[in-house]
Amino acid sequence: MSTPSGDSLRDRLTMATLLIGVVALLSRVLGFVRDAVIAAHFGLTLPWDAYNAAIQVPDLLNYLVAGGTLSATFVPLFREYWQQERTSAAWTFFTIISSLMLVLIVALVVLFEIFARPITLLYVGHGGKPDEWVDMVVRITRIILPAQIFFVVGGLVNGVIYSVRGDDKWFLAVPTFGSVIYNMAIIIGGLILSPRVGIEGFAWGGLIGAFIGPFVLVSLAATRAGARFRFRLNLRHPSVRRYLALTLPLMLGISYSFVDQLIATAFGSHLPEGAISALRQAYRLMQVPVGVFGLAAATAAIGTLAGLAAERDVPAFRRQVKEALSRVGVMILPVTVVMIVAAPALVRALLQRGHFDAADTERVASLLRWYSVGMYAWAANYVVSRGLYSLQDTLTPAVLGTLTTLLIVPLSWVLMRALGAEGLALAATIGISLQTLLIFLALRRKLRGLHGPAILRSLWRTVSAAAAAGGVCWGVQRLLHAVPARLVGTVAPASLSLSGSLVEIAVVSAVGFLAFAAIATALGEEEATYLRGRMTGTPRKVRRLWQGVSGRLRKGRGRPQ
Repeated sequence: MSTPSGDSLRDRLTMATLLIGVVALLSRVLGFVRDAVIAAHFGLTLPWDAYNAAIQVPDLLNYLVAGGTLSATFVPLFREYWQQERTSAAWTFFTIISSLMLVLIVALVVLFEIFARPITLLYVGHGGKPDEWVDMVVRITRIILPAQIFFVVGGLVNGVIYSVRGDDKWFLAVPTFGSVIYNMAIIIGGLILSPRVGIEGFAWGGLIGAFIGPFVLVSLAATRAGARFRFRLNLRHPSVRRYLALTLPLMLGISYSFVDQLIATAFGSHLPEGAISALRQAYRLMQVPVGVFGLAAATAAIGTLAGLAAERDVPAFRRQVKEALSRVGVMILPVTVVMIVAAPALVRALLQRGHFDAADTERVASLLRWYSVGMYAWAANYVVSRGLYSLQDTLTPAVLGTLTTLLIVPLSWVLMRALGAEGLALAATIGISLQTLLIFLALRRKLRGLHGPAILRSLWRTVSAAAAAGGVCWGVQRLLHAVPARLVGTVAPASLSLSGSLVEIAVVSAVGFLAFAAIATALGEEEATYLRGRMTGTPRKVRRLWQGVSGRLRKGRGRPQ
């Protein structure tokens, strides 16, 4: 598959990023609908803490197996076979590796099912929680564990889609559509089953959703793209040695970008009731724009980066990384300031109902602000880490991730003792910022340059524009809080009602985005100008498309029968 270049490639990646981002936003919204349903039923109580704690062990298993196998190592190797050898070699590689991973993940799921209780006790068993709570964590963990089989196999299938149809934005968005189905299944399963089995009903819904969305849907898409699978376990094939040589460092390394929530859960078990759930909800809120923009940009670019690496086109590789980082900054920094300014309104609108009260809102909003400071670092981490993975360097990210974790674990404990849950959120922001910086420097060294001055100039312009827009947002928020309650249709203080919160979110967001766009463009930020042009031209393209379709329909009706 040829790799397009120039403006055509930039347009494709930009539009793919936007499409994946829109679908990811839908998935994240459904995720918060799910959390709102759980919050309304349980609030920041021990059952919700148990559900959030139980997720950590399956996530750890998925990371150990899939975190070092999918986009990190599978896509670059598959793309190399596809471009430099022949398609049959690529499909042989896919068949052998997917068979190996299927055997491995099934064996590990069985092992984790057997030892779920001692594994759970390792990180939550000494936090002063009652034995009944630990039992609940173990039960939910055992329900969720089999879903990792579907995630891992589906993730390898995603790699085929990224490699073979990396130039088609609709194929690239299929895995994100799978996550939409997954979240819908959790909601439906929880609503149907929770009256009978409590919060475990949401876990059963997730298991069913993992099968339908991340596995069945992406498998159908990959089949449409030409993928064929048959079980073939050949450990002597040369591709297995290459794959394991790249994968083992990531399996054995400890990336802080993953274990930050495991650390928060372990330390949070020593904090008052609801701390684990409050940290989890603030973290998930922060991850919405990170997933929408950062992960979307990395997902859209990974096939292209792997192809450029296979072709050894270093100048084009550098340019794509630079543009992806600039694109992420322009997209995520205005969202950052809006989330910091409007944090209480966001939490109130999304979660405050039923057993989740105003005090819970304040707890989560405070944590959200600390997490939000690191949003650009989280988003940029996706891009730079996948840059190294595309160059088939997995040892460097593993070493740097482990080093970051070793530094941040004691810092998390110290900050927790000083600031409580807010200290854990601050430690997470420091940790991801350090890891992203180290990986960026490693990538620049490996490429012998990475347009560092241009990236810094772009970051300076976007940060300056975001800071100025944040000041405007804060001023507008102060004015809104002075609005009489009757103007937003409530007898409660306008700033504390649902309708008032929705008005605040809408106004602050609109003002913040417009202010950022105007200031960033005035400062000469190229990516902001480019995106504004693309978005400005979209209505014209839609209108021309509609005119063409309607014209054909009119001609069809006018033909003689």
